[in-house]
Amino acid sequence: MNKERPVIVLGAGLSGLYAAHLLAQAGEPVMVLEARNRLGGRVDTRTSSTGLIYEMGGEWIGVNDRYMRGLCDEFNLPLVDHRLKTHFLHNGTYTGPNAWTPSALLKRTVEKFVKRFPSLTEDEILRLQSIDWWHFLMKNGVPPEEAEMLDLIRSTDFGEDMRFVPTYDVLYDYVMGGAGDTGCAFHVDGGNARIIDALADAIGRQHIHLEMEAASIVQKPDHVIVKTKNGSTFEGARVIVAIATQAVSRIEWLPTLPTPQQDAFDEVVYCRITKTAIEFSERFWKEDDFELVTDRLPHQIYHATQGQPAERGILMSYATGDRAYVMARLSDEEKKSEVCGALDKAFSATAPLAGTVDSYYWADDPYTGGAYPLFERSDRTGIKRLLAVPHGRVHFAGEHTAKRYGFMEGAVEAGARAATEALRALAKKEA
Repeated sequence: MNKERPVIVLGAGLSGLYAAHLLAQAGEPVMVLEARNRLGGRVDTRTSSTGLIYEMGGEWIGVNDRYMRGLCDEFNLPLVDHRLKTHFLHNGTYTGPNAWTPSALLKRTVEKFVKRFPSLTEDEILRLQSIDWWHFLMKNGVPPEEAEMLDLIRSTDFGEDMRFVPTYDVLYDYVMGGAGDTGCAFHVDGGNARIIDALADAIGRQHIHLEMEAASIVQKPDHVIVKTKNGSTFEGARVIVAIATQAVSRIEWLPTLPTPQQDAFDEVVYCRITKTAIEFSERFWKEDDFELVTDRLPHQIYHATQGQPAERGILMSYATGDRAYVMARLSDEEKKSEVCGALDKAFSATAPLAGTVDSYYWADDPYTGGAYPLFERSDRTGIKRLLAVPHGRVHFAGEHTAKRYGFMEGAVEAGARAATEALRALAKKEA
């Protein structure tokens, strides 16, 4: 056990806090430095003026998310069903719940590769990483109109048009998250920030320091020095970096990161997502599991206040890619107009019921520059391998280093791996 200096964790999001929690459980002193003025990172639970709770950041916990579900069990946090029943508005035509289902051909195409996924050869994996999902479907004879419908649905999981997402990543998500709604199944009763609060309490809030953005990391023979942009200096036995790649690239490193690893951090692009929450004076949509997927600007509109008994309710627009950028630049009234214009195809006169608007464009976030990574086909394999490689006394976490990147599950998975690496290194030193 290290008694002299703490392990410093950069980032008080899910990944960093979980790593710190595991270290503290193992008896190691920890110190968490967070650049923001709040905990949680991309977990951002908010409460409306009328007391309705909604997620402006990470939202869903999947059926197969063993890390996230294990955390909820550990802290006795009940889960609320957050599965949705999909309505469609496409080419100006509204169709009711579950009106579109994948064809037998599409199902066979996906199931064939999902079944073989565990035994794929290295060459097959490389091929699946080098072809995007859209062209993979075209190659397998899926009609463009059906691929377009699937693209509308699945692009909400990856943040961009499926022409930019490697087939391997989509198939991996089918394997991990499951088909249908098993990947987007639950959220925490009372908001996902309850996980953040539980972790912070378990670590000890006195060990967490806000508004401490790292400026430099200097490694000495027996310790690491972290200097922050506000002039503070901290010394640690080791460091776990659990922040977005953009923030890693802004740090001054001594010794410098190996050029290939620095290039990997510099090259990662984060997807564009705008979440727009609109509070309505009544729940005219009636169904608690209502969701409308559309080719219009709002993209996905869903009930964000499931399980919260109230007359009022919040519908959330989840726009991705180019839609997210355009949506972000509209005024609140224009956003209302776009959302209500789509809803009016299924209901009538929704605008008079629309009230407060709260919107966030994650590409404008100063600490992440986007919602979650979008690995380009040409560099995915090398980048994914390099992002998690330790650098001397520094270990890297964050969901971008996980197999299931882009999800809260991946953030916790990566935090566990980095904590294990640090504990092994500390134990080796003592031995």
